[in-house]
Amino acid sequence: MFLFGIDKVVKYHMDVPLYTTVFTYNINLKAYNALSPTQKKVIDDHCSPEWASKVTDPWSDFEANGRTKMKALEGHEVYPLTPEQLAEWKKETRPLHDSWAEQVKKAGGDPDAIDAELQKALKKYDAGL
Repeated sequence: MFLFGIDKVVKYHMDVPLYTTVFTYNINLKAYNALSPTQKKVIDDHCSPEWASKVTDPWSDFEANGRTKMKALEGHEVYPLTPEQLAEWKKETRPLHDSWAEQVKKAGGDPDAIDAELQKALKKYDAGL
């Protein structure tokens, strides 16, 4: 929140992780194939979970520390959602999930299997709501 200056324009903050940030670097296959073997090696050596962590971990740490900082900031209120409020958020996002599932089906995928895999990973990393 601090990175974007949100603390300067709002003083009430829900203490709930309702978003995600995705970092990607993309190169199309034609451009990749046009690279020299040395250039491809650099790309291949750096497209790994370890290198991804070098980009994402500082961001995650900054965000987590921001929650603590916001809670201590005078003039700001940070509050958790009640179980009823969280249930309402989940209910209101259901149409988005259903739309996603339909698109996955149209593309030949199995949305139930994909969602089950996601839920399993969220549970494993204690990242879900």
